[in-house]
Amino acid sequence: LLQPSDGIMLRIFDMLNSCAGISADNRHTMCTDALLGCCVDLLNTTKSGGVFCICCCLLATLAESQPEARYVSGCEILSRLLSATQDSELNETCKQVRRWSSNLVDKVFLNCVRLPPDVTSSFPGHRTELSSLREEHFVVDRMMGLVRQGCMDCETRGKESCTLLESLSAEEVCLYSESLSLCQYQQLVNRGWYRRGGDRMYRWGQKLAMECVNWETRVRVSEFSVKQRKSFSRILKKIPKDLTVHTLPARFTEEGYNLYNEYHLHKHSKSRVSKESYVTHVVETCVPAVSIDGVDYGTFHQEYRVAGELVGIGVIDVIPEGVVSIYFYYKMTRDVLKLSLGKFSSLREIALAQELNSVCKQIKYYYLQGWSEFNKKLSYKTDYKPVELLSRCVSSDWTEQPQYDKDSQLSSLQIDKSDWLKSSSPLCVSSTKVYVDGMLITFQQLLSVAKLTPQESSYITSSLEQMCYAIGPDLTEKLILHFHTSQSLK
Repeated sequence: LLQPSDGIMLRIFDMLNSCAGISADNRHTMCTDALLGCCVDLLNTTKSGGVFCICCCLLATLAESQPEARYVSGCEILSRLLSATQDSELNETCKQVRRWSSNLVDKVFLNCVRLPPDVTSSFPGHRTELSSLREEHFVVDRMMGLVRQGCMDCETRGKESCTLLESLSAEEVCLYSESLSLCQYQQLVNRGWYRRGGDRMYRWGQKLAMECVNWETRVRVSEFSVKQRKSFSRILKKIPKDLTVHTLPARFTEEGYNLYNEYHLHKHSKSRVSKESYVTHVVETCVPAVSIDGVDYGTFHQEYRVAGELVGIGVIDVIPEGVVSIYFYYKMTRDVLKLSLGKFSSLREIALAQELNSVCKQIKYYYLQGWSEFNKKLSYKTDYKPVELLSRCVSSDWTEQPQYDKDSQLSSLQIDKSDWLKSSSPLCVSSTKVYVDGMLITFQQLLSVAKLTPQESSYITSSLEQMCYAIGPDLTEKLILHFHTSQSLK
């Protein structure tokens, strides 16, 4: 397509080399994000149609070889690539690659549809601004599904040792909302949405085997004491007197960004990520920052410093019923590793929850997110007593001990449906409200005009049904699913 300079060829070679080093079995996406960021930087530098084609080919290769990575920033960056170059700047070959890449984006986002040009004339009087709906409704801006043939442990245990039943798959559902309220965030947590990454929330989907179950974990902070285990006292004795902890609103700093990359390089052998990927993971949030009755809610970074040097950052959410531990990364030097900062950070976060509990009695839990009795790396989470566990694949209620029939098939969908029928009439997704192309209509009306194959229509309908069961009757009643047209992603 072109005869690019030696510098550009070296960049492309580096990207190809990185792509070749990515294993299809590798669920972690740090290397992928670094490659995607490099693609954007390269395209912005050259504005070249030929380089654009190469970047899109690399991204498409990644998406096909590593489908697990789709829910991270790959598709957003591909969308940026599509919008970075105008049609007039591309030759016909590049335009074909662009259309091919656009189709890839459409397949990834479940709430992306193709509409006829005159669709607005079919629904007169339905025009409205989405911003005016966000305050009173639960708006989901992205709905994504991710299916894996193994659990979080498979890459370390080896897939051949995973006991996942052949007839089942471990499915994780992801949603993204630009405008969650504190109450909505708490409702999701209470229904087993056990993990947040950036502005996305995740929950195990329909069916998985017992060993793949992740339990949401929470500690009743008013009953917790560091005296309950001698190991806690030993950790506290190791902490130097000049260690300070400052709680600040989540923000980007070069210091934190460099610490993050250092941690992933030494802890997980991951390549350096772009600043955008760092912000997406630990700075961006769906939790609103508000102050109510002397309590500051939102997402915060707890900076751990020894003699002024940054040695760790804990990412936490303060929500109506507690403090949520999101992520912790720290300096990987020998002196810092001796301090057991990971476990100390949990003690410090519990202490924060206890302080907040003295101001607001509703704040009574410390959430540690996912735990599995079959994953030794996560076993520490039940050391903090009294602990309560929840897995929507097993039960609709919190329990102090994981209880389930090891020979049974576990299905969150069955439990969600049963729980739904106790408090509401049967679900009817056809009447669910959707926002598309400036219009507020029903899901049934959308299906009547969208250019979907029967298979696509069935898949999106079943995915929407599963998400409604997962978020529960209260949030479904306020749900508006923001559908995007293919054109709006470009």
